[in-house]
Amino acid sequence: MMKKARIVILIFVVLINICCGNKSFDLSAVSLGEDAKKYDFENKDLFLKDTAKPDIIQYYADENKGISYGNIPLDNTMGTRITVYKGKVGAIDTNAAKNIPWNL
Repeated sequence: MMKKARIVILIFVVLINICCGNKSFDLSAVSLGEDAKKYDFENKDLFLKDTAKPDIIQYYADENKGISYGNIPLDNTMGTRITVYKGKVGAIDTNAAKNIPWNL
């Protein structure tokens, strides 16, 4: 009986991780000039944070795993960089995939 309960709990935990762990972050929802805290870049588990300069924070995502831009496929060999200046989103730098089907 206890073994069945443990298996059910394990399956439940795996399903929660599958459902909640693979969410994509859509860059098209990010607006320049908006408060960066609104997007919670630090807690997305997608970005590396660089605070080398005062007032400037850069968030990097290598290979664009888990990142999209609307329905436009992104290049997975080039990363994405989001620059935050004094708490506001200042720039987004990413690259579309080379072979985009234009009938999206």
